[in-house]
Amino acid sequence: MGTSLRDIIESIGGEVIEGNLSSVAVGGPSSGVLPIEKLDLRVGPGLIDGNSVMIGAGGIIGIGKGSDPLETTRNLAEYNANESCGKCTPCREGTPRILGMLKEMRSGAIDVPSLGILKDLCSTVNAASLCGLGQAAGNPALSYLEYFSDKAIEGIQTGD
Repeated sequence: MGTSLRDIIESIGGEVIEGNLSSVAVGGPSSGVLPIEKLDLRVGPGLIDGNSVMIGAGGIIGIGKGSDPLETTRNLAEYNANESCGKCTPCREGTPRILGMLKEMRSGAIDVPSLGILKDLCSTVNAASLCGLGQAAGNPALSYLEYFSDKAIEGIQTGD
């Protein structure tokens, strides 16, 4: 606790960040993805960025320079949708819809106003779900929208 993500990756992981990584997935599938510009955040309890990224299960995964943060986010959302037990409606219905909207974003079949709908959906799933999985299932998409929304909007506008 108290060590920066940068220090963990560079000194413990032995990886040079600049030029090698595009982003870092932190905490496991119910946390989020950070751009390398945010790696001076210090590991601690709760949301380490004050938004949607928590240390959670303790995983810190460097995402290679050529990788797309949206694809990483979609993979995390897919895990959460698949792991939903189905007991509560927000998680049962919301996690597949989050995944679907991320897939639409990837294919360019989503418009800019829908990004606000996705943000609201993620916040609702987090607030209304009964268990820990559902209460954090929206975090990957929330972190993407927080830190990579310029890329999302650019992709929507150009059709990429």
